[in-house]
Amino acid sequence: MGRFVEVDRHRKLVEVSFFGEVTYRERIETMQYIFPPMLKHRLRRLLLDFSGARPGAPDGTREELMEKILSAPALVGARVAFVNSLDVHGLPGGPVPAFETRRFDNRDDAEAWLLAVDP
Repeated sequence: MGRFVEVDRHRKLVEVSFFGEVTYRERIETMQYIFPPMLKHRLRRLLLDFSGARPGAPDGTREELMEKILSAPALVGARVAFVNSLDVHGLPGGPVPAFETRRFDNRDDAEAWLLAVDP
């Protein structure tokens, strides 16, 4: 797996781009990596771009990933944009209670949605 993480404190935005095979464990590790700065700097916009990714070998479960995401204090009140994500990537397939999500086919539309309001 490859990932690129960019933190833009001015726009209150964290962007993660995934590349190659991405497993559940790697997604969980990525969330654990980005949540502390999101909390510390009150960053409430998260863009997760899976355009260059594909599902990797099973090394965890979708349920484990969902538990981490849905219980994360860093995401309370956040907007989360998923670019080119599939349910097989282990991402929320429907509404979630603590934060707002939306799926996009391209990064520009995702970023525009994230920046449209101040979460």
